[in-house]
Amino acid sequence: HGGQESTLLALYNSIYHFGGIIVPPGYTDQLKFNDGNPYGVSQVSGASGPGNVGDAELAALDHLVSRVLTVGELLAGSSGGQPAVEDQGANAAGNNQAAA
Repeated sequence: HGGQESTLLALYNSIYHFGGIIVPPGYTDQLKFNDGNPYGVSQVSGASGPGNVGDAELAALDHLVSRVLTVGELLAGSSGGQPAVEDQGANAAGNNQAAA
């Protein structure tokens, strides 16, 4: 699985660059020991083309989707749906006017 893991980790660099949040499955469920990839979900294809997606991969995908949705709901609820960071320029301008 080394190549699959390396590919996912390399993709993470681009996601970080654009401010994305990574929600890897880790080994948060026993089923992750079946597909063996704590960085995400991946599928092995042979020389003859894509293979069928197995039950272990489908279960891992369901787990990952559930985890992403849960983290998204937690993040959205943590700030009441508002951005967690204020526009510092507008805030600084308001503070300067109040001090004058």
